[in-house]
Amino acid sequence: MTGSRDPHRDLPGPGRTDDRARGIRSSSGEPYPVAEALGVLAGLAGAPVEVGSSADSRVWVMTVTTPGGRVTLAANLDGTAREVRVRTDRIIVPAGGWLLRE
Repeated sequence: MTGSRDPHRDLPGPGRTDDRARGIRSSSGEPYPVAEALGVLAGLAGAPVEVGSSADSRVWVMTVTTPGGRVTLAANLDGTAREVRVRTDRIIVPAGGWLLRE
């Protein structure tokens, strides 16, 4: 196919050490913020969930219904803080960060 490209070609693989490699911990073992977010998600496994994103897919929101109430997680992949509306709440998600509302 002319013009087609393997979408996996540039992904890091075993033995790759370039700056495109990503993970949940630094090379020294320190956790990145995503490690904490994944821990929260693991604790919510099996609960009903609603997921949504901004029109540009830079902000993602997940609302999980637990026996204790609703838990909302929001992640902002943008370089600036973003305001999102979840039901009747307005949440400001920091640039490149995530937050948890219980």
